[in-house]
Amino acid sequence: MVLCLEKFMPTMKSKDYIPYENVSPYNTINQNRLSNTKEAFKNGVAEIQQFITDLNMSDRDFNILDVGCANGEFFYYLNQIYPKWSKIGIDLTPKFIEVANTLNIPNTKFLVEDIFEYADDNPKTFDILTCFSVIQIFQDPYPILSSLFKLLKPGGLLIGHGCFNPHNVSVNLRFRDDSVPETEGVWRSDFNQHSQKEIEQISKEFSDNWKIKEFPFTADIPKVEGAPAINNWTETLKDGKKIIVNGANIINHKAYLVAIKK
Repeated sequence: MVLCLEKFMPTMKSKDYIPYENVSPYNTINQNRLSNTKEAFKNGVAEIQQFITDLNMSDRDFNILDVGCANGEFFYYLNQIYPKWSKIGIDLTPKFIEVANTLNIPNTKFLVEDIFEYADDNPKTFDILTCFSVIQIFQDPYPILSSLFKLLKPGGLLIGHGCFNPHNVSVNLRFRDDSVPETEGVWRSDFNQHSQKEIEQISKEFSDNWKIKEFPFTADIPKVEGAPAINNWTETLKDGKKIIVNGANIINHKAYLVAIKK
């Protein structure tokens, strides 16, 4: 007899996630991070630009939602390119939203919201939805992906950035970061490695036009002395390629789900 453990694994909700805002880089505004935006954000915007070019609607103003917006760094970057777009960022952590609102980005709202409740209240609302390093928080990717797609209008674009394993292996990760007093002794979930095949199978339910896209990572992320050991940094391989690692002793294989809703 084969025991299916998935049936006995509780579905994680947003409020099960503990951000530990006091040791997070998103509890303040770092001007260097604003002026040197993440490669993930640049790649995400490149996909958005391709999407509106394919639609031949470069002169149209879209409405966009960023799920897990943290302190608003992505919209700060996006606003330099599309200042007239209507932008809403949601995050579960009040401190992050408080900081995001200090950016005073035009045509932008930052709200404290739970993704699942927000999706139920705002179905088929947005032209574009972005989600950076959020899907990986959830051990089961189906509930979060279905909620993301629910928020999109038919024909809308989803850019879901996460840890998508190119091998047909999905891994749930629980970790305890005892490197700083605030997180000592607490077991948490993040950096779950969903296989690309698993993500593709879920996406087929909501989209006829989807792809998993990988981008070469070229930036250097330094290992910061005194920061939580679970924070990411980069290592350079002999062939010059960079990989993202952290104190969980794993490689964070980052990729993007780019999908257009049915």
